[in-house]
Amino acid sequence: MSIREIFRFSNTEEKIVGTLILLFPAFLLTIKGWSNLIAALLLIFSIIRILMNPSLFVLGRGKVFWLLVCCLSAPFWTEVLVSLISGNFVLSSLDAPFRFLCASLVFIFLSRVNLSSSQLLAGGSTLCLIVTPVSVFLNRDYYWGGRAATYFLDPITLPVFLIGCLFIAIPFCIRRAESALYLVAVLVPVFLVGYVSLISASRTSWISFSITFAIFLYLRGSAGIKLGCFFLGGVLAIVFFDSSQVVSRAVEVYNDLTLFLKGHEVHGSSTIIRLSLAHIDWHLFLAHPFTGMPDGVLPTKEWFTSRGLVITDEVYSMKLLAGSHNEILAQLSRKGVFGVISALCMFVFPVTFCFKFLGNKTDTTSVAAESGFLFCISILLSGMFIQVFNLKMTATFYSFTLAILFSYVYRKTYRD
Repeated sequence: MSIREIFRFSNTEEKIVGTLILLFPAFLLTIKGWSNLIAALLLIFSIIRILMNPSLFVLGRGKVFWLLVCCLSAPFWTEVLVSLISGNFVLSSLDAPFRFLCASLVFIFLSRVNLSSSQLLAGGSTLCLIVTPVSVFLNRDYYWGGRAATYFLDPITLPVFLIGCLFIAIPFCIRRAESALYLVAVLVPVFLVGYVSLISASRTSWISFSITFAIFLYLRGSAGIKLGCFFLGGVLAIVFFDSSQVVSRAVEVYNDLTLFLKGHEVHGSSTIIRLSLAHIDWHLFLAHPFTGMPDGVLPTKEWFTSRGLVITDEVYSMKLLAGSHNEILAQLSRKGVFGVISALCMFVFPVTFCFKFLGNKTDTTSVAAESGFLFCISILLSGMFIQVFNLKMTATFYSFTLAILFSYVYRKTYRD
């Protein structure tokens, strides 16, 4: 779809909003504060328009509409409820969840705007897939001991959200792949993202990329496209397994787990640290099922020992200073049962909602749903090994991306 086709409307306000959506993911990983700035502009515009005509945006909306609003804003309201129940009201803890509340307002606005928002988001994500690898390859001053990073993003967060942008864009790109040449052109970003993931040495991103890409292949209906994708996947597999870095880190995981299961102490292993942190989160959830325990607050080591969990000073300090290494368990340990609700609304419901509309691969509504489905899957997989919303910009990007894709799918499939 050409830029002229995307901007086929004449309303100046809609053109402004469309431009903001196009730019939203473009420099997400290369300019610090970029996504927060664009999101703030979208939010301001949305609030002004809703206040100018509240009946248009609020009255007569269906059950699915309000379900989506509740889903997007749930992380904020669950945080508020936990704070009220525990009596420990800390404004900083509302910062990341507040982004989800803001995203729900943007969804309300965009649900009434006749805008090709999903295509624009995919276009901006494609720009991100080009700009970010070029920046990473040319500027190595901020690498972490040879691991790819930027001046404000670590080697784990960088590839995780670059992969997220890939799966926003690729369903829209691949549907135009009428020829082998075009297919190669649209799959070049896949190779670039795979290579950035490789040199970042992030096992989290390797898992997310591999599994989500496999799901993407499964969803493809064309044998030709599948053949091309499998070919590229084979090339990436050869690159991955021929890399001494990949092999050494895979062997490291195997050796650490083997020693751990045999009862030996393993110091300095990120794999064992993650397992220990998961045990801590689970014990905190069981001990505080309704109030949770905020980050930076922990019982003594003796408290864990009395419950049969022996943790090292390294793990205890890691949990105290850096928090969890699993987004789902972090939600549970911080919010108790309300964390379960929050996790369901952030991950399970979006995946289920988008999956419902997967179908015709040439229909833009179905393609937008596939884009949202793959994006959520990739972030969910990463969230099993790291806290994907430990940075405010990542919470902003995830929540506003959901709002944009939800609004497009909803507007095309429901009439209210």
